[in-house]
Amino acid sequence: MENSNTSTTIIKFHIGRGGRFNNQGYTSFVGISRIDEGDSYNSLFLNEETGEYLDCDGNSAELTLEEALTGVGTIDLDGEYDTTYTKYVTDITEKELEIILSEKHWEAESVIQQLCDIHDCDKDELFLHIA
Repeated sequence: MENSNTSTTIIKFHIGRGGRFNNQGYTSFVGISRIDEGDSYNSLFLNEETGEYLDCDGNSAELTLEEALTGVGTIDLDGEYDTTYTKYVTDITEKELEIILSEKHWEAESVIQQLCDIHDCDKDELFLHIA
C-alpha cells in the first residue's frame, strides 16, 4: 500500500567529516528537507545564463535550477567531501537506510514510519524491501 504523501517526501543527506574518528566521507542524515533549503543552498548564487548554481568563488556547485525547483539534487562544493544531496524517501539505498536507522531524532523516526507504511512491513523487515 503506497501513500502518495510519503512517496513524494524528500530527505537530505550530507557527506563530510564525522564518525568516531572524524573520517572523511562520512554520510549523515540531515532530515526531511529539499535541496533548496538550508545553509548549503543559501550560500549559492544562480547563474541565470546557464541555469547552474555557483559558490561565492564562482565555482559550479553541481546544482541546476531545474533540480532546485524539484527539490531533488546535489550540492557538491569541493568535489570530495562537502556534498549535500536529496532524494525521494522511496529511492534510498540500504546504506542510507542504515544511517537513518542509527539516528534517534523525530525526523528519522518519521522517515522509518513512512517507509514501513509504504512497504506495509515492520521496521525489522525494511531491508527486504530496499533495493
